[in-house]
Amino acid sequence: METIKPRKKRRSKPKIENHYKVLGLRSNSRPERIKENYIKLVKEFPPEQHPEEFERIRRAYEILRDPIKRQEYDLVRKFGGSLEQIAEQAFEYIQQENWDKAEALFFDILKVAPDMIGARMGLAQIYIAKEDLMSFDQQVQLLFEGARTEEEKASVLAMKAKMLNDMDYSEEALDVLSLLSETYPDNTDPYRIIYIQVYQALGREEAALKLFDLEIAAIEDEEPDYIFLFIEWINTMIYLEKWQLTDKVQKRVRKFLKSITDEDDKLMVTSSLINEYENYLEGNHFRGASFYMDLLHFMVPKHPFVIENKANVQELSRIQKEIDRFFDDGEMFPLVSTQALTWFYEEIGNEEIVAQYKSMIPFEIWQELEQLDEEFAAGIKRIQKKYPLIYRRYKKDWDKLFAEKTSNLNREVRRRLK
Repeated sequence: METIKPRKKRRSKPKIENHYKVLGLRSNSRPERIKENYIKLVKEFPPEQHPEEFERIRRAYEILRDPIKRQEYDLVRKFGGSLEQIAEQAFEYIQQENWDKAEALFFDILKVAPDMIGARMGLAQIYIAKEDLMSFDQQVQLLFEGARTEEEKASVLAMKAKMLNDMDYSEEALDVLSLLSETYPDNTDPYRIIYIQVYQALGREEAALKLFDLEIAAIEDEEPDYIFLFIEWINTMIYLEKWQLTDKVQKRVRKFLKSITDEDDKLMVTSSLINEYENYLEGNHFRGASFYMDLLHFMVPKHPFVIENKANVQELSRIQKEIDRFFDDGEMFPLVSTQALTWFYEEIGNEEIVAQYKSMIPFEIWQELEQLDEEFAAGIKRIQKKYPLIYRRYKKDWDKLFAEKTSNLNREVRRRLK
């Protein structure tokens, strides 16, 4: 029978936001100030208490901390002189999804400054959001024709691929990346993360994992901001269930964590790990949550959050692994598996998985199975021997159920079941 396993929720389409505003910054802020404000906001909105606000803060920082991503973002937003207020108003309209007014303002800007790259990119954003791919392509083509160097042309193609992928046009994004690789092979490395994101969106996680290996291997200096790259690497491993890579990934990430000595950097990294832990916990993916808890324990073993949650999530992770083993156990009585699933997922507040599993067994067969008390009792004994964590967690319930199922059996059968 097919295994039902909780998955981490895939990301939704990103909203167009003013990342500078989210971090309380001016658009000309230096990297040091960006990080400073990020740390300040993380202290104010820790992920374990303010998960949604933290996500907005983290997303803004991920864009602004990276020179390439920030340059792409600034190209869309940044104008000069008397055009700045018009541009800011245009982006306010974009955030409100008032596409027509935003489009009109960008065209007003282009009448005054026809070579203004940001206005073209603003129009491209509008058209991709409206799913007008023909107009989107026209604006990107104008940007491409205006690029002077191979590096600039590669940047335009990478930007196009990213915008397409962000709006779920991942096949089209892959075509653009293929063109980038074929035409400008010496300028692909800075955009490896975009390749990874597209492969992930297309379900080609194996290809993404290979690119992660290249990206991780290329790291020379351990910078705190690399935590976001390591998180994506870990999440790909978890999504693919490549648990045989656990030791390799843990060892490399711990080397990175060990290099973090500044207290503010520790706070940033710790908050990011807690955020990922919370995401997996919310999705009932306890093995993924436990992986992040192990990293947190390595970095901040005395953190109150770690002390409070470590033992429980590790127990839940081990139980979930035992439950996964049910589906490969040809001798397990189906209703015993169902009962274990019911107790476990009711305890963690996810009855949907139980209903999904029960729906796999036809009603007529279910009724027949319910009459097989001896087989049910034998299944409970098998739980006790082969799945000790599940048995111990619900021991009183199992013992009560065993007594019920054996109450009408003859003495010889009861003796055999002891």
